Amino acid sequence: MTQADRQSVDREASNKWHAADTDEILRQMDSSAEGLSGRAAERRLEETGPNSLEQQEGRSPVRLLIHQVKNPLIYLLTGAAAVSAVTGHAVDAAVIAGVVLLNTVLGFVQEWRAEGALEA
Repeated sequence: MTQADRQSVDREASNKWHAADTDEILRQMDSSAEGLSGRAAERRLEETGPNSLEQQEGRSPVRLLIHQVKNPLIYLLTGAAAVSAVTGHAVDAAVIAGVVLLNTVLGFVQEWRAEGALEA
């Protein structure tokens, strides 16, 4: 078993990081209070790769909007609004359409902001 494998086993065995002693954590991580040496950092970089997230392409505003509309509840409400309009209940149809529109706009804005946060 390599040293990296032993460290992995030590980390898995101790899931209570918040309660562990600092010296014990440093020992498990094979580190020190001063940090890693340049050589140790290079070795870890070779073993595990860089500490970065893969960049994914964000969704376009049109796709986000379509995602909001592709929802069985939206289909049901749109159908109910259509039936209400055909049967002469214009106020009911307008209220249902308003709810659908509000739901779509709020969902779009929320997802747009989430996409922006992920990009940041």
